[in-house]
Amino acid sequence: MRSLGIVSPNFGGSTVFGHLLGGYEGLSHVGEIHKVYSGREGECRECGSSCPLFTAENIAKIQNVKRPIYNKCADILGLDVLVTGDKNPYFYDKTTGLPDALVVLLKDPMAHTYSFYTRSLKQSFHSYSNEFRWLKFRESALTYYTTLVDRVAWAAEVSQRHGIPVKVVSLEEFIDLDDEGKSGLAQSWLNGRKYDSSRLKAGSHYIAGNHKISNGGNARGIKFFKGMFKRDDRYSSEFGQAHVDELNYSLNEFSELRGYVSRLDVLTPVSWLGV
Repeated sequence: MRSLGIVSPNFGGSTVFGHLLGGYEGLSHVGEIHKVYSGREGECRECGSSCPLFTAENIAKIQNVKRPIYNKCADILGLDVLVTGDKNPYFYDKTTGLPDALVVLLKDPMAHTYSFYTRSLKQSFHSYSNEFRWLKFRESALTYYTTLVDRVAWAAEVSQRHGIPVKVVSLEEFIDLDDEGKSGLAQSWLNGRKYDSSRLKAGSHYIAGNHKISNGGNARGIKFFKGMFKRDDRYSSEFGQAHVDELNYSLNEFSELRGYVSRLDVLTPVSWLGV
């Protein structure tokens, strides 16, 4: 394996998960390579024009390669295994081509929605009436769920048509694992590669994505292992059990996601989905 792509909806945890993978022997998390082609990212987000990895010369070379690009990018950047968080099937299909392997990162739609609203709307979210706040929350959680269905269905199709190995990881279940569990899980599908936090301390080179997580993220990647990232279940106390149960019922009515997930290699239980 020379390249590994993460598939998830936006704000689905791909940045921090990819950053964590960058701490394993031989793996380097480089962000969202597709943005090299968009004109918005002309240099590394970590160190700018002084980056030893995403130099102007290397970026120009990447822009000139033909799909699939990932193994060629690994050669250009001098990497063993390139990890990318391009996330959206559109970019894998239309811009970059497919990597050697994929990991689908699932995040509980209710945890995602609450986290997103409280971060993007901040205090204004809690200024709305309870009724309106629940209406927007429910709508967004269902929308996020349908996006998950789209991502997983695409991955199942890719696996069947192209023989590309696809692993499924539930972000919440992964967070709940202790350090030994996280290490064992990752090693089981990374050919026994060991986690080495010094690789993160040495500095990362990251293009595009959620830079608030990756900037200074060397410590965050290590803290992820030490339990500093917690399962986000604040929504349950925000809206009450009756509302949560009603939304859970609505989500479980969409049996498509369970069907598509069952076709893939599920590495962690997806408790909120009943898998």
